[in-house]
Amino acid sequence: MRALAILCLLALVACAPAKKPSFDAADANKDGKISLQEFKNLFKSSAQDKAEEQFNRYDANRDGLFDGSEYDLWNQVGSDDSLRQW
Repeated sequence: MRALAILCLLALVACAPAKKPSFDAADANKDGKISLQEFKNLFKSSAQDKAEEQFNRYDANRDGLFDGSEYDLWNQVGSDDSLRQW
């Protein structure tokens, strides 16, 4: 019975979606903003062009940086998990 419970738990963990990086984790230099390069670091090397497109699309104030609300919006509606590294 215990072995069955462990197997069920392992199956649930294996099927769970990968955790997306938080804003703080993506903000490598801890300046409170995410630069284009920090954003690109979240993506596979083959998806760097797509990363830049998405960054430019969701950089609402066009300052070349993501603040928390811009990152959250991208993370909720604009992200394509197949391009990410995690």
